[in-house]
Amino acid sequence: GAGTYSNNMTAAALSYYQIQSAVTLLETITSDEGFVRGLPSRLNLVVGPYNRHRAYELIKSKGKPDTNENTPNSLDDFDIKIIVNPYLGSTFKGWALMDPNRHRCMFYNHTSPQLDKEGDFETNQGKKFSVYMRCKVAFSSGHGFVYNEGA
Repeated sequence: GAGTYSNNMTAAALSYYQIQSAVTLLETITSDEGFVRGLPSRLNLVVGPYNRHRAYELIKSKGKPDTNENTPNSLDDFDIKIIVNPYLGSTFKGWALMDPNRHRCMFYNHTSPQLDKEGDFETNQGKKFSVYMRCKVAFSSGHGFVYNEGA
């Protein structure tokens, strides 16, 4: 039978141990039928510009980050693609780890683009244009998506 799951982590700064926890959470989220599907070797880490450099330090280091020990980076076992989304803003600290094979991003267009134009009221010359539209982006399944709002 199916069970419940949570893919929202406790808010914490992007760190080596938080990414490890997210990987573990992705590995243990069950399917709708209640089966553990395991984890592929390819993942996407989505961050905003605020976490760009930290993400590269954590993922691309051969050794375990933030330690003087000669311990290997266990995240090196995975092919983690870092995606920096500039639309998240320069102060947004949240991040997400995704299994690209287990979720699908959907785009919904609620209101088709509506174009409008009018004369320039400041100079009474030329035209000013405006566009109005409403859209939504959502996931068809949360099984391959782990979110952390950052700290």
